[in-house]
Amino acid sequence: MLVLGISDSHNSSACLYEDGRVVAAIGEERLRRVKNWAGFPEQAVRECLRIAGRRLDDVDFVAVAGLGGGFPFHERDQIISMFRDTKTGVGYWLDRSQETLVKTLYRGPLRQLYRSTPYWRTRDRERFRGRVAGALELGVPEEKIALVGHHLCHASTAYYGWGRFDEEILVLTNDGSGDRICATVNIGRDGRLECLEAVSDTESLGFIYGMVTCLLGMVPLEHEYKLMGMAPYAETKGAEKVFEDLNQLFGFDGPDGLAWSRRNGCPESYNSYLYLRELFELKRFDWVCGGLQRFTEEFITGWVRNCIRATGIRKVALSGGLFMNVKLNKAIMELSEVEDMFVFPSCGDETNAIGAAYNLYAQHEGHGSMKPLGEFYTGPEHDDDQIGRAIKEYQFKSKV
Repeated sequence: MLVLGISDSHNSSACLYEDGRVVAAIGEERLRRVKNWAGFPEQAVRECLRIAGRRLDDVDFVAVAGLGGGFPFHERDQIISMFRDTKTGVGYWLDRSQETLVKTLYRGPLRQLYRSTPYWRTRDRERFRGRVAGALELGVPEEKIALVGHHLCHASTAYYGWGRFDEEILVLTNDGSGDRICATVNIGRDGRLECLEAVSDTESLGFIYGMVTCLLGMVPLEHEYKLMGMAPYAETKGAEKVFEDLNQLFGFDGPDGLAWSRRNGCPESYNSYLYLRELFELKRFDWVCGGLQRFTEEFITGWVRNCIRATGIRKVALSGGLFMNVKLNKAIMELSEVEDMFVFPSCGDETNAIGAAYNLYAQHEGHGSMKPLGEFYTGPEHDDDQIGRAIKEYQFKSKV
């Protein structure tokens, strides 16, 4: 079976998955030469087909990552505005009163009643067609297309990419947001994933990290690694002040601590720009980096401990943008509770195309033929002659 996986979030991508292995995968940014390009990855789809020597008619299913609307911004200044301006830049998010209404409708007996109304069916249909418009324009029949939840895609990359199907695996996802969720706790067993807990993106630590990145004059969803790199250079005393400020804003919920929520008046994470600006005003930039990184490491390692204690599973697979933080991953790996650990390579949204393909393939074919990821060189290859010609023919702007 041949599955085309598509992620149209920021840093969009496509992949082809056939008979249990990734045969081609590439990010749209590599072809358009626009960093973190967002939207339907048409060029990546065509390149994957070229690499694999297949046609679109050969594809059995198209798996699209995410259930909600696609990522609406393409340029860096738009992304910065999204984080900075909570009234206009993130207008596609719900305000607090709307959020309360949606939560009410999605819980209890009202949920099923709401989902059975003509309004819901029409809205659901319009949302689906909006998400898959790019595939439909390429000529893919609608019956071949399926949407796979954002965090289910992340969990699928970690679980199916590791390929430990004969063992129970604790699968954790954590990012800024996807389908209004920022984190999930899952158990992988016998080729299937069971979600135990999901955390609303109103509580997103990934958004907090992104907001601080924006506050320090850098591009969120791209430059977070610079804050991580600056963190070790911060004066301990100054970083401690920032850590204590952040540590008061979140706490674990319930006896098992699989989820968390905001404390002490902290607003929803995606509306936290002004709150954080006031919190960190006149604090040195390196203090902020050091305190933020320490808070992230200590809070998430505490979460991992809670999840291991609640499930009794010590083999951990991780995916989602927050786990692009390698210092955090090192701290998790060094926990005495962790017996073994796998982090899917480049585990942000760019690999959700692979996660979507993994999940749809497993639904239809089972996990029997699915192989661990192995090497990650899934794009086009260039021999020495091609590289030499490209260098010789390129028109450099300067000879210096």
